Amino acid sequence: MGLRTRNAAADDLGPELVLEPDFDHLPAMIPSGFLGLSFETQRIADDNYLVPESRDLVQLVQALGKTGVIRIGGNTSDRPSTASAGVMGSRQLARFAGFLQATGWSLIYGLNLGSGTPEEAAAEARLVAEFCGHRVLAFQFGNEPDLFRNNGCRPAGYDVGQYVADWCRFAEAVKGKVPAARFAGPDVCCDTSWLGHFAQATQPDLRFLTHHYYAEGPAGSANVSLSRLLNSGPDLQNRMHLAEAQAAPTRFPLRMTEINSVFGGGQAGISDAFAAVLWAINAIFSIAAAGWLGINFHSNQTALYSPVLRGADGRFQARPVYYALRFFARYGGHRISALPVPPPSAATSRAYAVVGEAGRRSIVLVNLSERAAMKVRLPAWGGELRVHTLKADRLTDPAFRLNGVIVSADPAAFRRAGTVPRVSRRRQGSIEVDPVSVQVIEIV
Repeated sequence: MGLRTRNAAADDLGPELVLEPDFDHLPAMIPSGFLGLSFETQRIADDNYLVPESRDLVQLVQALGKTGVIRIGGNTSDRPSTASAGVMGSRQLARFAGFLQATGWSLIYGLNLGSGTPEEAAAEARLVAEFCGHRVLAFQFGNEPDLFRNNGCRPAGYDVGQYVADWCRFAEAVKGKVPAARFAGPDVCCDTSWLGHFAQATQPDLRFLTHHYYAEGPAGSANVSLSRLLNSGPDLQNRMHLAEAQAAPTRFPLRMTEINSVFGGGQAGISDAFAAVLWAINAIFSIAAAGWLGINFHSNQTALYSPVLRGADGRFQARPVYYALRFFARYGGHRISALPVPPPSAATSRAYAVVGEAGRRSIVLVNLSERAAMKVRLPAWGGELRVHTLKADRLTDPAFRLNGVIVSADPAAFRRAGTVPRVSRRRQGSIEVDPVSVQVIEIV
């Protein structure tokens, strides 16, 4: 696939991108279970959150696909739970297993390495395996262990070698109780160098490597801004490249098991607004095009960045970032490639080619610029182009429009918007993508 640029006329649109995707040779397949949600371990201990009675939450999860992945972990996974002896009890795990079964999704389960013992982890893993069965993809030990030396879980100077030694003791204990157990890790926050050391030292029974990413933070910092979030794409790409270089010698696949916009709970007007939807769409497509196993967007009980939140009435609601996952859900099982975009456009312009069932071809154009339109020229394929547009009046709005139909926190509104045949129909030629918007070009 190629790309050419030329100077545009005096229309201040910047260079015109000429995209020539080779739909017959897209390198990455979006795997089953790519999309996922991440929850704090405390939500299981609550005994009223991740339970089958949370039918509206079950429906929201199901709407993202039949084969997603729930990741259990977060900071509360390394703190003593409310259950006796620091081990999650049978009642909580049985009810959580009912929730998991109702959604049909699989599980990555984090165990307490930060303040627990190998024996406690083994006892909890045995219960998880007993109740959740084949849905357990992998166990992990410790949440963001590269930060243990900073958060009090370990002394100053704690390094990857010490973590691997701890990990091996926990893995041995778990295998003693759950012989068929498989593992993932190291679930690091920031230090990608841990991935290579960990993979080399823990290969038996390891399924995949895991990493986290937050574009901005901490919440409340004067440095957090809409512009910084929208321009964080190169930073994500750099983090991914570093992780991939560490994973390459062992050929273990990678999964982004915790990701969101602003760490520390999210920032009002950013994490709970259309800006986060736009950012999340690009992040999801970027990670899929790089061939990663999947992505888990983190939720917490009151965090503004959460894809799903429980309202004051006790019902679960979809929040803005949820719709980025819904937007991507239609592409499960498709082949995908990121199309090259040269600088300076690459800072805020993204293009992805996707081919799905029966050879259906699409190009997804993401314009993260707050000022400049993105001008694209496509090959003369013949026939008709159907153009779907996703945009909002303001970046800070919690709602947006898909093909002119308003999408808000009501999942039914998204379903209606997704089926309304109010799409632009064009012949081949140039397409202009408005600032801070997404266009999907379907080649009919």
